[in-house]
Amino acid sequence: MLGMTGKVDLAAAILELALKETPIHTIQERTNLSPTTFGQHVRMLQSKALIDVSKADKKVRITKRGAQFLELYKSIRARYLTIHA
Repeated sequence: MLGMTGKVDLAAAILELALKETPIHTIQERTNLSPTTFGQHVRMLQSKALIDVSKADKKVRITKRGAQFLELYKSIRARYLTIHA
């Protein structure tokens, strides 16, 4: 599951994949989640305006707000969750 450990990590992984307007089924395969669990996460990200899912081509697109979240996530992870030797 892409080395994810929690809901925030999963959200960030989906957002990262959505940077390239990825088909929804590809994201589900990459996250290795059941359809039910994956659907719950997608609906949560949509409700928070972090992604858009096109009904026409079934692609997931990151929103500006989602990009801001992803940038903050990466910054926090690099600063506080990286092991320094």
